[in-house]
Amino acid sequence: MSLTVLKIMLVLGISGHALNMYCDRILSIFPNGKLTLADLKTFGKDDKLAKIIEGVSKKVPMRSAMASMLVWILLI
Repeated sequence: MSLTVLKIMLVLGISGHALNMYCDRILSIFPNGKLTLADLKTFGKDDKLAKIIEGVSKKVPMRSAMASMLVWILLI
């Protein structure tokens, strides 16, 4: 393999991982709070998840899904 191909693969890998980090960020930070791993145990017991997600546009998960698909295309 030539060095140019390796450099191109490295750039694609770095940009794909950065885009994936952005997708995770927009799915975990909301206007009413932030999702954390410590909160996962209490989501079913009270309406905490509903309160955090309240008021979030439907475009947010769709934007994350489309960016995630772009990551898969970049990494394949």
